[in-house]
Order: sequence, then C-alpha cells, then structure tokens
Amino acid sequence: MTYILIEDVESSSISVVTISTLAADSGDVTGPGSATDEAIARFNGSTGKQLQSSIVTLTDDGILKNVSEVWFDAIGDYKIVKTGTTLQIYVQGALVNQWG
Repeated sequence: MTYILIEDVESSSISVVTISTLAADSGDVTGPGSATDEAIARFNGSTGKQLQSSIVTLTDDGILKNVSEVWFDAIGDYKIVKTGTTLQIYVQGALVNQWG
C-alpha cells in the first residue's frame, strides 16, 4: 500500500489517501514496440486500451512543439493557428490579430 498526504490549503486540513495496486488485467494499455522521446501519446480507436504516438511533443521544459492549431472552446471559442511563420488569433470565428 502507498499513502499520500493531501493538504487543503483553504481549510488547512490534511487527508490521507490510500493507493492500492490494480490487478494486471484492469486498465491495461498497449502501444507500439517503441516510442519517440517526448511525443504525446493518444488513444488509437475507441477501446481506451490502445495508444499511438503523435507528431506533437512536449519537452521537459514544458514547450509544446509541432502544433499547427490550438482551440480554447472552454474560454469563449478562441483559436490560435500557426501556418509556417504566420500566427493568427481568432475569437468566435473572426480573425483579430496576425503576425508573420
């Protein structure tokens, strides 16, 4: 068993969470025989058990690379599009700014 202490900063309370080992057949995920360093894994199919690589990478410094478009639907339909050296920002479908 593994125990984790979680502190709630707002209430100054501490909780203890117990983590137990899952059985070998629950939540098994399979993927390719090799991987690209820093590549983001994504689901392959709808079973939730098979992964595939992607061209998008996340460096150890937190830099997202090889991304051509980013959508921020949760904060009002913002979209950032990078094409070559051009960067465009859209808000609710309208181009509001462009560089490059």
